[in-house]
Amino acid sequence: MTSGFVHGRCSRDPIDRERHARRSGVPFPQVHAVGSPKPLQGALRHVVVVWERLYAHLSEVFFGDTRTLAAVLHATADAGPPFTAEETLFGATPVLRVRGPAAVDVNNVYAVLRQVGGD
Repeated sequence: MTSGFVHGRCSRDPIDRERHARRSGVPFPQVHAVGSPKPLQGALRHVVVVWERLYAHLSEVFFGDTRTLAAVLHATADAGPPFTAEETLFGATPVLRVRGPAAVDVNNVYAVLRQVGGD
């Protein structure tokens, strides 16, 4: 006999939901532990806020280590937008500079996440 739960998640099997309802006397919710879906623009705005926090954290953790930050962001000379890395000179010392979008918003956050995710 199945319990209707697999690794802490509810089963989508309608028979399991019906068994749960019969045992407990309470109908099993169709969406369990998941909020109502947000419209796409609202979800993208939320992701932008999360990205801003994540990027601030990455900038702090890798402060002074531009090569590692570039590796985390998958920024290379031939990567293309949104993040690129370029070698420049600071005096006579070669340094790596990471260039990214001036601001991440709902129009470019997907491209940012695709690049950071390595795709």
